[in-house]
Amino acid sequence: MTLNPFGHITSYSGMLNKIAVGHFFYVTIAIYLLNSHVAPFREFFEAVFATVLTVGKDVEIKGIEVPIGVIAVSFIWTLFSRIVKLHDIISDILKIRKIFELNYIIYPILKKVGFEIDEKKTKKLIEKRHNVMDEIFYEYASSDSKKSKIDRQAIDLALDQWSWSWILLEAIFVNVLIFIFCLFLGATVENLIYATAIFIVLACLSYRKSKGYAKWEVYLITKEEKWCREIRERVDALLS
Repeated sequence: MTLNPFGHITSYSGMLNKIAVGHFFYVTIAIYLLNSHVAPFREFFEAVFATVLTVGKDVEIKGIEVPIGVIAVSFIWTLFSRIVKLHDIISDILKIRKIFELNYIIYPILKKVGFEIDEKKTKKLIEKRHNVMDEIFYEYASSDSKKSKIDRQAIDLALDQWSWSWILLEAIFVNVLIFIFCLFLGATVENLIYATAIFIVLACLSYRKSKGYAKWEVYLITKEEKWCREIRERVDALLS
């Protein structure tokens, strides 16, 4: 596992690790800044985590001394978010992955292979979305290099782009929690609002970039007539 959030990833597990590393760095920075510049937050943090803050020495990062308590709390929160796959939970609530898979992968692939969809089939496609994705997309564009059938570059670039989308999404979620918490403490955090706005813009740009990679993957899958025939047969069997 690399600790470099800018490193190249080539697998799903690599994407999850990159998300966790990026999340850890962001949460550490956010807590450090709040602890340094927002008095109500610092008072609360020191009161609740007094024991943790007194354990060990400060850690120096690029000439900046970060309290070990900040790093400990960031690590615990990151571990929790990694275990529960926080980005998946947020995605399910906002239906991000569902909308993306249907509109930019499933429907385009079925249209290109000549599979006609009526209202009844559309409902079944939505109900069996995960199975359909396995049969018509991951069968050819698996994140596992031993199973993928299309150009690995398209898959790796898509994974990398999605990792950034999820890192930004989790950062936005953390900012919302911090904002609500600071309001409860009576603290003002205008800069947090600006940072969140920037993250939202970046997340939208990243999402748009992901659509481009999905279009490339769809093209690579549907340019093979043999695969198109297989897809028609598999989907027909799934929906029958």
